[in-house]
Amino acid sequence: MLLKLGAEVSEGTRFAVVEPEQAGTPLALLRGRLLRITLLMLIVNFVFNWGYWGLRTWLPTLLMEKGLSMSSSLGFVALSALFMIPGYVSASYLTGRFGRKKVFLPYVAAAAVSGVLFAYSGSLTQLYAANFALSFFSLGAWGVWNTWNGEFYPTALRATGYSWTPQLS
Repeated sequence: MLLKLGAEVSEGTRFAVVEPEQAGTPLALLRGRLLRITLLMLIVNFVFNWGYWGLRTWLPTLLMEKGLSMSSSLGFVALSALFMIPGYVSASYLTGRFGRKKVFLPYVAAAAVSGVLFAYSGSLTQLYAANFALSFFSLGAWGVWNTWNGEFYPTALRATGYSWTPQLS
């Protein structure tokens, strides 16, 4: 493949020869040192998905056991979804300022603490506060993680790794 700059070709013009890169395949993600990275990514993606969708699926039932009506439980779920937005926005802003690792790990830790507080909340106020914090921090962490995924792979496999692992979780 030849690469030329400009439309005119004059004597002495040099051309750069660019070798086409091979597109990555999903099987390449399972070879050598990339196997460990891919497996860790699958585990983290599974945990994010399992934790989020597991809670959101059972949340109305859990809230009804705490004394809320079905309509109040569904309103609670909808309201808690609103707390995801500032979680994403704050994580995005802080990532740009401090870097992914310095934002991701505290957000994951805060989400874990919020989950424990939610599980052991003794009043509706505690339940609301813990769930809103859980929505805020878990989705903020998830947003950082999803943008970080592709960067774990070499350039030739970046798009394959990014697109493949989240879809399996």
